[in-house]
Amino acid sequence: MTGTRRIPGVGEKALRAVLFVLALAFILVGAWRGEIRTVFLKASRICLECLGIG
Repeated sequence: MTGTRRIPGVGEKALRAVLFVLALAFILVGAWRGEIRTVFLKASRICLECLGIG
């Protein structure tokens, strides 16, 4: 790619920070809504089905 110049690390660090904050916000909203139990139950059901028990 000729003709494009980037400052290495500046945009990447900002993007990582924004994505981290966004992920943390989604986790907190899910916990606040009581979704932790739902996620755990679905995950355990999938694991049991993979083992052939559930």
